[in-house]
Amino acid sequence: MASGPTKGQTVDLETLLTDMYDSCGWDVETGIPSQEKLAALGLNDIARDMKTVKV
Repeated sequence: MASGPTKGQTVDLETLLTDMYDSCGWDVETGIPSQEKLAALGLNDIARDMKTVKV
């Protein structure tokens, strides 16, 4: 930040992104929702189809 009480502070965006993916139930490396997350959302057909996707 350039000014204010947080002047000079920075954030580690990689850590924030990793934490967000993890808390959402997404694969941390790819950002793709996990099979379990898709199933929990009632997206079983998509979860099944995602098994065949190569990342």
